[in-house]
Amino acid sequence: MLEQTTTSVSDLEIAPLSSNVVSIKSDSLEDQEQLEAQLSFLQKASLRLMHRNGTKATLLVLERWKTSDNEIQIVFTPGVVEALGSLEGRELLKAAMNAATA
Repeated sequence: MLEQTTTSVSDLEIAPLSSNVVSIKSDSLEDQEQLEAQLSFLQKASLRLMHRNGTKATLLVLERWKTSDNEIQIVFTPGVVEALGSLEGRELLKAAMNAATA
């Protein structure tokens, strides 16, 4: 006899997508070009992580990024922001650059 189980959406723990999204305003065209160069590197880079249970994982750092006017919106791969700590904006980008491997 098969037992049917159902799980409602309210029973699931869902992380908000916005925790992986960071916006950085560029101060000048030169600043924007420098940020875009860093993001181009990070788009191909990965990050080695160790889970609490001891297993290792390799994650791509970024899912995507886009530029609009003087603002850059960055979408990190889930888990990367949590692994780097409670940083914001440029500090998070700097930490990702230091931790990433190409």
